Amino acid sequence: DMSSMQLYLKEVVNIQKGLQTLQGTVSQINKEEELFGWDKTSYPDIETLTTDTAPFHHLFEHTLSWQKTESKWLNGPFENLDGDQIQERVDQFWRDTFKTAKQYSASTNMYKICDNIKKSISEFKKKINVITIMCNPGLRTRHWEAMSASYGSNIAPNSSTTLAKVLALDLEQHLEGFESISSGASKEYSLEKALDKMQEEWEPLEFNTSEREEMHILASCDEIESMLDDHIVKTQTMRGSPFIKPFADRIKDWEKLLVE
Repeated sequence: DMSSMQLYLKEVVNIQKGLQTLQGTVSQINKEEELFGWDKTSYPDIETLTTDTAPFHHLFEHTLSWQKTESKWLNGPFENLDGDQIQERVDQFWRDTFKTAKQYSASTNMYKICDNIKKSISEFKKKINVITIMCNPGLRTRHWEAMSASYGSNIAPNSSTTLAKVLALDLEQHLEGFESISSGASKEYSLEKALDKMQEEWEPLEFNTSEREEMHILASCDEIESMLDDHIVKTQTMRGSPFIKPFADRIKDWEKLLVE
């Protein structure tokens, strides 16, 4: 029963805790046997059971992790989602499940659980294209307005929006246009972050001075001059991008500040 993974995992954990307690008891018994000069008693069944329960723990934990993660993506806040990160996690779940399934015979329940996870992941992967387009951290109000105009009604997310609700909008016939808007948003976002990074790099810098003949003069500024030259080149390159338009005034002011 795929809906009982939490229960299965709890049972395995309880068994493993019991085995750990038994291991502690065995260690104490062995210490007392050693004090009396007796041969240590071995309990191989405890080690065997410990080894045998490990794959169950791994599989149940892995299955539960996928179920919780998928539910969080579908039903959690839409604004926190990043399509590229989701795709990366889904691919990792798929690889881990495929690797785990190879450990079991196709006739076992363990394999059947893996097969069910793979089917669930496969179904989710069919939505990845929509997810990577719509769950883009670079999308701003202007982009949602453009997509809403194309769709014919407002699809901009709000506090109650979830991925499940977005997927239910039947966006397939609009994806080509949405993809173009989302791609442009990503390029704009990249430029915005690059500009932010340049400005942040100047914040901790200090101009050191040295005193000569009762005067303070600037010490060596080689590092600062090198960064200034580098930022001027980057800024002028960014100004030439067709995706800089939303930040045209900001980049222009920044270039003026650097040059002058």
